[in-house]
Amino acid sequence: MKQPKIMVLSPTHNITGDRGEIHDMFCKRMAHIRDKFGIEMLVIGSDGEISKNMTEGYGHLYMEFENKPVSNKWNGGMAKMREYEPDYVMTLDSDDFLSDSLFEEYIRLISTGNFNMVGVADSYFVSFHLKRAHFDKCFYWQGYGRGDVIMGCSKVVSRDILDAVDWVPWPEGRGCGLNNHFHRKVSGAMTFPYKKAVINIKKDNHFHIDIKTNGNISSISPLWKEKKLLDFDELVHRYLPKEEADFMAEYRERKVEQYANRGK
Repeated sequence: MKQPKIMVLSPTHNITGDRGEIHDMFCKRMAHIRDKFGIEMLVIGSDGEISKNMTEGYGHLYMEFENKPVSNKWNGGMAKMREYEPDYVMTLDSDDFLSDSLFEEYIRLISTGNFNMVGVADSYFVSFHLKRAHFDKCFYWQGYGRGDVIMGCSKVVSRDILDAVDWVPWPEGRGCGLNNHFHRKVSGAMTFPYKKAVINIKKDNHFHIDIKTNGNISSISPLWKEKKLLDFDELVHRYLPKEEADFMAEYRERKVEQYANRGK
């Protein structure tokens, strides 16, 4: 069976600051995914030539769009994505990293032709935000409680869903709560029932991590609640190629040193 055309849409911002190294790691990871699985990525940047050159340096597609309101930026990227005629689009933040095995599971589920939406219910989180609580805390988050609710990040939606909302899946002018806004708009526009597949990464031994740094809109504080701490270095080396995991471990060392020297 021919694999449907899957593409990734990802926004980025503030890469002239602390997020620059994260974006570089992300582009490197996604270049590996493109070369292995044939999944192209369109990045929506807001830092001009700097973000354009870094992104295109890894062979990814790029477009420029103002960063706020965030929903306008996502919609601008989706309008551009429509021109490439994908069968499915993954919406992926540029600080989220997925294992090869998780991409393989997405492809397997999508290729059955049985699902209009595929996503994960749970994730790992780590914070390297130098000015917020819980710095260097890495933990597992079980999701919204029932295990069948798809998170906003790394959600994959089919062309028929996007056609139903004319490829404008978010209301304009919104800066937060985009996953809820997305589902409300889709539910109001759909004229047919859609089927979703929910992946539980911990149960099925996959990997999905959200790395928080300076410049992130949200923090890990609302999710914290005294979670069991995990070893970030061990985690990334368990699920990612060694070169990429080494790069992430070195990044963590630099952040820990910066945190220790803050205010000096």
